[in-house]
Amino acid sequence: MIQAQDILAEVREVLAHEFEIEHTTIQFESLVCRPGDVFCVQPEGHPHIDDAHERMTRRAAG
Repeated sequence: MIQAQDILAEVREVLAHEFEIEHTTIQFESLVCRPGDVFCVQPEGHPHIDDAHERMTRRAAG
């Protein structure tokens, strides 16, 4: 998780300096892989209460 904290600090710095966004809520999700696994599969995510994510995705796509 230390690497995630470094990434988070860098993301916050870019958001602050490039976009003047000072307050963010960013959460990383991590996977636990068994030794010898070739790849990890993210468990199915939590259900969303509304369709905000889908609206943002459609808006970003144009």
